[in-house]
Order: sequence, then structure tokens, then C-alpha cells
Amino acid sequence: MPFVQDVVFAEEIGQSFGRYHSTFRSQNGQVVAQIFELQGRLVAHVSFPTQLKPHEVTDPYFVKLKEYAKEQGFEGKLKIVYTE
Repeated sequence: MPFVQDVVFAEEIGQSFGRYHSTFRSQNGQVVAQIFELQGRLVAHVSFPTQLKPHEVTDPYFVKLKEYAKEQGFEGKLKIVYTE
């Protein structure tokens, strides 16, 4: 399952970025996204732990994040923030 809740992360960081929803990890670990709810939107903070550039990633993630947002009732309200 690519979406899991990280309880420790939620307690430590969640208060700074909004209400923590979930952590997404792509199939081969190329993409990690911490997902928060903030002001009626879902915000996915996307990072690339394998040091790939966004155009080099082969793991699907964008559509999966959009589908997750829709399933959670945030269709059309997903913001993606790329972090280093």
C-alpha cells in the first residue's frame, strides 16, 4: 500500500504544515510525499530520496496523488510542493 500514516511524523511535524493525512511512497522508492490538509486543500510535499530530478523519475506518482485527493473528498483541491 503506497499510502500509510506515520504517527510519529504526524505528531512532530503535522502541526507546522496542517493536519497530517498520510505518507505516500512510490513503488521503487523514487518518490515520497507527505500529505497534509491545509485551508480546505490537500498539500503534498514531494521529495525524491534517491536524488533523482523530477524529469528522471519513472515511478508513477502524480496520478496516484490526484486519485488519493479525490478519494478523500478533495478533487481539484490538491497542491503539490516539490522539496529538496
